[in-house]
Amino acid sequence: MQDHIPDGDNRELIAFIPYQLGFYPQESVVLVGVRGTRGEIALIVRTDLADFTDASTSLVVVDTLAGHLRAEGSDRVHVIYFTEVDLQADRETWPGNIVTAVDSVGVGLGLLGSAEPAWVVTSRGYYALGCQDRDCCPLGGRDLGNLESTAISAEMVFRGVVPVRRREDLLAVPNPGARAFRNARRAATRWRERRTELGEVGLTRWRLDGLRTWINLIVAPGEPTPAELGRLRVAMTDLLVRDGVLATFVPEYLTHAGEDIVNRDGRYALDVLDGMMLVDSALQPDRDHVLVCDGVLAASIAHAPEDSCAAEWSLRALAHWWLGDGAKARIAADRALAVDSKYTIALLVSSMLASGQPPAWVRAVA
Repeated sequence: MQDHIPDGDNRELIAFIPYQLGFYPQESVVLVGVRGTRGEIALIVRTDLADFTDASTSLVVVDTLAGHLRAEGSDRVHVIYFTEVDLQADRETWPGNIVTAVDSVGVGLGLLGSAEPAWVVTSRGYYALGCQDRDCCPLGGRDLGNLESTAISAEMVFRGVVPVRRREDLLAVPNPGARAFRNARRAATRWRERRTELGEVGLTRWRLDGLRTWINLIVAPGEPTPAELGRLRVAMTDLLVRDGVLATFVPEYLTHAGEDIVNRDGRYALDVLDGMMLVDSALQPDRDHVLVCDGVLAASIAHAPEDSCAAEWSLRALAHWWLGDGAKARIAADRALAVDSKYTIALLVSSMLASGQPPAWVRAVA
């Protein structure tokens, strides 16, 4: 993929953003840090315009974003507002959060001495913020069709890459159909009843059987049956099974994950978490394997009631953060916390995203 934007080519810059993020931003401010004479992309960061509620908090947000841009060696920063608010109208008509955002970004990036003129993108057109030249920026903005003729758009069409329309669609859950949903629910009920029947004496066996269901699905990937997914969902409500699933994000631990259940110590799961977060023990993800895991978790969610999947969404959040996909990690963490606002793994991922902490392997490479 193109990794630089020629100086002054704002069309290429604006067209590049949805492909880099994977979705078309809405009511967002996007900061693009570039470095060097070739305009090499250093970092792209996005935040919601709704986050700019008051001046003091907003300056903290901008300062945090600016710190990330500075850390990646950005010597210039481009600002693009994606909004349906008419910013060609008098400033007095702008909503308060928009005024705060524009002022805070201007102050924060002005202190860096690196801000380029800002641009605004709507569903109808795009224009330079504050431009009064109607030959340059007509009312309503330039035609969005101009962005489709850019080099980056041509390259992405050739590659078959298509950004989704909304950020939430990055992790859209398919509808498996009523019959499959019912079959998964019946299997979940049976697996829950089996847990009760076995009692404490058979609990370890029940946990291991649940973990084996997961391992079979990721070792020999195919189309999981509703019965397997229903069983898996109930099994993952047990924290030792969930931690066993987490351990198997690393292929080498597939044969050892069950030991965490038998010994009740979570050692392998903790090793994986350390490898994700600590530079001294950094583990680089096997991307294909992690995506297989994510696919099974997504299938489990699709076959379950919306309010019963905190574990699955949390592990998906962790997986995407580990892969370096902050947008998907944020969506998954938010959905997990919507189910259970105190779910530890989701809170951990949210905290790392909020502080801009990348996974250990990224920091180790840097």
